[in-house]
Formats: sequence, C-alpha cells, structure tokens
Amino acid sequence: MKLVSYVLFPLISGYKVANLSAPSNDVCKPSTWDEWTDELDCFWQENSKKWWEHSNQGKARGSSYWDDWNYGLTGAMADRYEEFDHAKYYDQKHQKACTPGGLVSISKVKSDETLAYCSDYSKTISRTFSDARHHDAKLSDEVVAINYATTYDDKARQSDSDACADGHCEWSYGEYINYDHLPAKSTYMESCKGGSSGGSLPTVAIQAIDHKGPVWSYCTTSRSTSSDNDRKSIRKMIDYIEANQYGCAIFENLACLLAGALNMDLLTTFTDYIPGFKNLMYLHFERETINQNELELLLSFLTKAEENPSKASKDEDSFLNLIASVNTYQDPAWCPKTE
Repeated sequence: MKLVSYVLFPLISGYKVANLSAPSNDVCKPSTWDEWTDELDCFWQENSKKWWEHSNQGKARGSSYWDDWNYGLTGAMADRYEEFDHAKYYDQKHQKACTPGGLVSISKVKSDETLAYCSDYSKTISRTFSDARHHDAKLSDEVVAINYATTYDDKARQSDSDACADGHCEWSYGEYINYDHLPAKSTYMESCKGGSSGGSLPTVAIQAIDHKGPVWSYCTTSRSTSSDNDRKSIRKMIDYIEANQYGCAIFENLACLLAGALNMDLLTTFTDYIPGFKNLMYLHFERETINQNELELLLSFLTKAEENPSKASKDEDSFLNLIASVNTYQDPAWCPKTE
C-alpha cells in the first residue's frame, strides 16, 4: 500500500484539497481514510473477511477470506430484499421499470416517474423513481452493498445455483448490484484492458438501477464512439488514455455523471456515490493509474461536488486543466510494462 503525503499546489479559488493526513487507528472516521483499504477495513472488521490483506489484486476469489466476505454480502441482501423498492418495481431480468402504463426501459425512466408493482401495474408505490432509487441507495449502504471499490475480478458475485441455495431462485445478487468500470472499460487500450471482461480494472460498486439507468446510460453504459453522447465522453476518454492521461479520463467520466445527474433532476444518482467514488480514486492510485497530485485534485472535485454540485460542474474546465497540468507518465500495475 502507498501512504499519501500532502502536496500543495495552486487550486481554484475557494477549493480545498482533501486532507490526506497519516492514517489513524480509528479507520471508521472517513476524515482519516487515505488508502483504498481504509474504507474496506471500516466496513468489514472481521479478520476472516479481509481478503485484501491476504490476496493479490484480482486473485482473491475462491480464498476462504473472499468466500466469507462474498457470502456475507449476498446473504445480507437476501435478508433485506423485501425492503427495497426495486424488489417491487424493477423487472431485473429485462432491465425495465414497471409503471401504471406498462414497462419502461430503466435507461429511459424520468425523475418524477410514477412506479408500479410488477405484480400488479394498477398498484403504485409511494415514491417517484428519484425518491425510490435514493431510498434503495441508503438501504444498500446499510447492507454495505455499494460505495466501495475493488478490482473487477474481486467483486462480489452469486451464481444462479447459489441464489437458489440461498432461497431466491428468481433473482441473484448481480442483477441488483453492479461494479462499474470508471473510466469505462471500452476506453482502455486493448493492450491494457485486463482481458475481455476488464477483470484487472478498478471498479466501484453501485446499484444496477443506476448503472443501467438514465444518468449512466447518458455517459457510458452501452455507449461507444459510434453511439457517443453530446459531450463525446467515450471519444475523450479514449484519447486521454491513449495519451497516458488517466486522471483526465477518470475526471471526464465523473464530470459527465455529475452533469447528467443535474440535467435530469437526479442529483442523488451522483451524490449517493461520492464515498464510493472517493474510494475508487484511492484504488486507482493504489493500482498506479494516477499520481498523487491527480488523486488529490480528483478528491477535491468530489468534495466540492458534495458541497456545491452546480458550482463544481460549472468549474469543470478549470479542474480538467489542473489535472492535465500535473499529469505524469503512468504504467498501471496490471498493464504490460514498457521498456
């Protein structure tokens, strides 16, 4: 692991760099977190589940530590499943929302959409889509299903047979909790993608209703250079990564999500994930995708987005210029090493 020391450089007026002081023994104080593992240590304090202390990146699956961690996560979801709104209105097999008027693709649902029980379209739930997804995000936080980062191959998962054995053959964990590659998997170079699934790449745990939902679909989900958004986010991220500017690529992904959340009146789709995004920044630093100065600026942007989302979005160009100015050549840890 890397210990991050504080480095001062000019920032936009009024912005603060995240406090990256030495770690405290009290790992459950977010203000002391300065490594990727600090948040995991807080969430999972049982030694039997700390696979990150006993496995190499991307190689944890199948170990007794990872198994205990994984079964704990999937079991907690099963225990609380009926409390989730998405258990009522989300047709997870087809990635559609149930509404009084019928099925609507989850990528097309509006903030104020009225939702219905998939078992009875005439029966509506008490919250709009925006409120329902926020309710579920808070509940997902309680069961520790979202807002942490892992290498993709280390993610929690559940087979259909394991789901049946856990008492719910009709759904599996991965249909509700996804791990998003950020930047998008498709934007990495073929020589440095970690396989067809992007198994070696850093990811963050989020709800499927968001990963497949309108904000993520605007920015990255199912997008390519031939189906890019108006920002040309995919093209930008590809170009940044080819120029070895991973920090700029990460920032474009984050800035796009914030802009989309603001424009669609789905702000909590972004703000609910700020702890997870921050943890992902530490994982990117751990995996040598970004340098210390890039890390600090990305954390600073996320802090400002939490405090004042509209201003942070308006200051996007200034942040991007700062991140570009501190870029240095990076050889991500999973990539073939250059001579």
